[in-house]
Amino acid sequence: RIEGIFRVSPATSALKASRMLAENGQVDQITDLESAAQLIKIWFRELPTSILGDCVDGIVDGEYATGPECDAALQQLPEVNRQTIYWLLELITDICRYESENRMTA
Repeated sequence: RIEGIFRVSPATSALKASRMLAENGQVDQITDLESAAQLIKIWFRELPTSILGDCVDGIVDGEYATGPECDAALQQLPEVNRQTIYWLLELITDICRYESENRMTA
């Protein structure tokens, strides 16, 4: 629980070392939490296409107004995309749960 976890930039050397660990499949060896948060952001940024696929337009345009409508749209995505979105939602929930400690507010 680090204040501003997704706002704090890690040291360049720490990020580079953490990225090497991640790319070598040694994610469990990453100890610098700022680097871990930054790597999550980098991973999403470097994806060749959005994990939301064609759903993104409907989400941005407000076409889906309810939870069930959003879920129905997500069900159209490939399984790996859905699981990644569900993981991201769990992460966001955890960040919100500890908002008073991490100061990550809107």
